[in-house]
Amino acid sequence: MARFVLVHGAFVGAWIWGPLMDRLKAAGHSAEAFDLPGLGDDRTPVSQITLEAYAARLCDVLASRPERAIVAGNSMGGVVATQAAAQCPQRVAALVYVAAFLPKNGQSLLDLTKLPEGATDQVQANISIQGDPPVAVMPEAASGPALYGSCAADVVAWAVARQRPQPVAPFATPVSIPPGALDSIKRYYVLC
Repeated sequence: MARFVLVHGAFVGAWIWGPLMDRLKAAGHSAEAFDLPGLGDDRTPVSQITLEAYAARLCDVLASRPERAIVAGNSMGGVVATQAAAQCPQRVAALVYVAAFLPKNGQSLLDLTKLPEGATDQVQANISIQGDPPVAVMPEAASGPALYGSCAADVVAWAVARQRPQPVAPFATPVSIPPGALDSIKRYYVLC
């Protein structure tokens, strides 16, 4: 069976993958999720949170076991998965983008939100930027439709109660993909 490493998106933590991890494990797969720096239960200070720190955390998780993994990223997690795969491609069997941002070399998440298909993005339309260093805050009332639009009310309440402010620095940093770094990695996209 396969090893899955799951990368969460903005405002959440590893907990968001719990229901999927249960299904993957029931099917005989290995499934791991982890908190990106400053999210979930991780308390890394906002001033230390960068796209590089996110990618390094994922590469560390991938290096914790000898077998290569199928890395699935959701939303912002697609940018993180791409950057990490470019840094430690020998650890990645495949990339799966689950309703995720799929950047090209030199693109940031913010660049991608400015494309025509991002014109109706409810996350960008509803967040406010606060603090120094800045974090994005998603109002509770907007979270349901913007982040969990297809979920049942009890799932929305469960998720909204756990979300945290999202450090902004990783949004603005372009990915750096050396030529050929991702050529041997299969990539898949799941539309939701």
